[in-house]
Amino acid sequence: MYISLSTGMISIPVLVWALYIGLAIGLILGYYMKRILGEAVRRIIDCGAIGFENAKTLEELGINKPNIIHSIKKGALSKYIRSTRSASSSSEASETAAASPDISKEGGSPENKADKHTTTATCDERFFISEEDRIQAELRYSKSGNDLFPVIISLIVFLMIAFIAARYLPIAIELIAGSFS
Repeated sequence: MYISLSTGMISIPVLVWALYIGLAIGLILGYYMKRILGEAVRRIIDCGAIGFENAKTLEELGINKPNIIHSIKKGALSKYIRSTRSASSSSEASETAAASPDISKEGGSPENKADKHTTTATCDERFFISEEDRIQAELRYSKSGNDLFPVIISLIVFLMIAFIAARYLPIAIELIAGSFS
């Protein structure tokens, strides 16, 4: 059974496998976000780095994996985890912009552009979670529900469903379509 699109024909088994692959990627990414990246959030909260004045360096937090550092600075964790450098540079940038209106808002100084594109933390850079974001970060990256076993079981069950659907869905659609003609 084929579905006709303007660009050609797509078979139903191809659609079923595409859905399975999308679901598998979603499960794996969800596990990665909660288990691997969530570890950084849990460490920051456990170390008491709540608020600007309690900020700690990555070394104090025991975070040294490049993918986690990148996620803290530019990725998914940057929504919750703040840097004292970015917090202080944003206040300095607003003061500088007020003092010298000839600096463009997008461009800024070359130093700010260089800082914006680095993914390594300097020794004096400290990280924290604001009090407002703490509860939401705890809920999103909590330790509960991040085991690998349910992910593997889900992948296996969805794989079996995909096999069955890819094999028998075209036959069922032909039977249903044949009953109306």
